[in-house]
Amino acid sequence: FRGGASLDALERVAAEGADLSPDRVVDLLDALVSHSLVVTRPGDDGGRYDQLEPVAQYARTLLLGDEAVRVFRAHAGWFQERAAAAAAGYEGDRQVEWLQRVEQDEANILVAIDRSLDLGDVEFDAVGCVLDQAVAVDIDIEIAVRVENDHDRRDLEQRIGGGVEA
Repeated sequence: FRGGASLDALERVAAEGADLSPDRVVDLLDALVSHSLVVTRPGDDGGRYDQLEPVAQYARTLLLGDEAVRVFRAHAGWFQERAAAAAAGYEGDRQVEWLQRVEQDEANILVAIDRSLDLGDVEFDAVGCVLDQAVAVDIDIEIAVRVENDHDRRDLEQRIGGGVEA
């Protein structure tokens, strides 16, 4: 995860990616928080958990092989679902709330897209789902995936085959 995550996201990814029960995830999070390796902060989704960057970097070095692929796919699947829910939410009267949720998960959505593309996973269509959001509510791709600068935008456009108009 990048930029933190909700308990629901952590439980789901841990269950699918590492075969951990929700109770085990909560126990592990409590231990990490008590040792100041994970921090909690308020969020619209009931609070978020985030690792200190050196801890996150170290943890990423431990994630290897098939387990890494399972975790990456579980992470992409969770954020694909979040993007689909946001696309539907944009069409209702809670657009601002959904924009805030997507903004909270900006880094995770971009990582999910990147990993899906790197793994060549067509079944994890996070890119298409995020682009569908943009089309569904007629907003610019910068708002949909919150690409911060022209270089990042060009990189994303190139990775998805140039399908995004400037």
